[in-house]
Amino acid sequence: MLRYFLHIPPTSHFLLLGLIVLLRLPAFSPALLLPEESYYLVLAEKLQQGAHLYSEAWHAGPPLMAWLFHALWAVFGSSSWWVVRVGTALYIYLAAIYYNGILAEYKLFRQFSGLPAFIFVFLASVPWYSLEMSASLLVLWPVVAAFHAVLRLGERRRQNYGLLFQAGLWMGLSVLVSYKVVFILLGLLVAYLVLRAPRLDELLALVMGGAVVTAMVLLMLFFNRSLTEFFDIGILYYLDRSGLSDGSLYRYDVAFQLRILAICWGPFLLMALLGFLHYRARYFNYVVKLRALETTMALWLGGVLLALLFKLNRLEFSDFILLIPPVVFYAQRPLQAAWLRRFRVVFFLLVALPTLYMELHFWGTRFPDTLGWLRIETGDRWLHGGTLPLLQEAHPLLDALPTGSDGIWIMADTPEWYRYLGRTCAFKYTDFRIAYYKFGYWENGADPLYSRREPERDIYLAFTQSPPAYIIDPREYFPLLQARFPALAAMYEAREVAGTKVFFRRGSWPSSSP
Repeated sequence: MLRYFLHIPPTSHFLLLGLIVLLRLPAFSPALLLPEESYYLVLAEKLQQGAHLYSEAWHAGPPLMAWLFHALWAVFGSSSWWVVRVGTALYIYLAAIYYNGILAEYKLFRQFSGLPAFIFVFLASVPWYSLEMSASLLVLWPVVAAFHAVLRLGERRRQNYGLLFQAGLWMGLSVLVSYKVVFILLGLLVAYLVLRAPRLDELLALVMGGAVVTAMVLLMLFFNRSLTEFFDIGILYYLDRSGLSDGSLYRYDVAFQLRILAICWGPFLLMALLGFLHYRARYFNYVVKLRALETTMALWLGGVLLALLFKLNRLEFSDFILLIPPVVFYAQRPLQAAWLRRFRVVFFLLVALPTLYMELHFWGTRFPDTLGWLRIETGDRWLHGGTLPLLQEAHPLLDALPTGSDGIWIMADTPEWYRYLGRTCAFKYTDFRIAYYKFGYWENGADPLYSRREPERDIYLAFTQSPPAYIIDPREYFPLLQARFPALAAMYEAREVAGTKVFFRRGSWPSSSP
């Protein structure tokens, strides 16, 4: 790893770190509550209380991300959010150095040897409301390492076994962080088949690498008595969820995500397109080693595009992060062209101005008394990504609720509210999106195709054994549960708090509260 640092001049390292701090400065504000990060912190706190993942804390996806946050919570407690954000900045810096070093070994640069690292950092840090350690970001390093291992294959069979085992290990870890990586894994397999004469023993080494880490995780789930729930919620429900974008709780604005992509990444995407066309047109003009690198990047790009198509109905901005390595590779080629260097100031202004403009509005919202003239209008979602309420000093609903340490339940896709209130989820239904689908008592609900409905007995036991202190119900779903379980009607009473229904256990509403 040390040799990769040497590919960038010392002054460029300081500039790179400065760019990370500048772009990620909003992330160090405790007022910025990021949805995916908040969800994993809620899950981590629940696991720290002794719950088992999947069986006692619902999570739709592979387990490694949840276990990572649990490990951080076990050490740092409620300060984990700070550790995650600092660690994310450091992770991006090291991943950029690593990827830049790989490209430098192919003698791609006539000058500006650190350019890929700067592009990498920029793309991983915009817009400001996506500054969280998402699963897509976490897998970048291991996926790059897997492709790098395939590129290093040579004539020595024993060495190839080790490299392919490493590639399988890295890809297995990546899939257990984010299932989307399966599509990139297909690109890796095609890269191996295209670049080399395939051998069965080498393919077995690749498969064994992935099998080792997968077997370890399955054994851990088995001994935690969560294996059955993992297959139901962690895999089958994940497949069911791919078709749920039409439900009232699943509203993904794909056009909005694409607009943000064009605003924040547009100039680099244009350069990447030019670079891709250049390499395709002049493919045989390059040496074999560079052609192999370009082929792997093209296959990576194809795998990510397949993943985006798979998730098209529920596309999120974090999904685009997987595009960063191929975009960096292709964009750096035209950016080093002599004709473009004449307009580099104009180009980088086009890159920087939208990002800085968006970040200025963050500070205007964060400090309305002193920087109120920078505040954004609620309707300008492209500036705040829908996170505007999470930056206010006062939230009308949440500030009106009583304080305490008892668990609650939020019947909405807003895990950041748990963090705002300093509360945890009372029972296993940590992700209300899963409960919305698996309970089946709501209008517009979908029938499971692969996963099973939650048994009514289990729902009732969850409320009787670990009743939430109160239930925040913005869409008024809880009365439907009360109609199905009359005991819940006797247990909870409703109050209107800041225009939102909140259900409290009878007699528990503090007399001092409004």
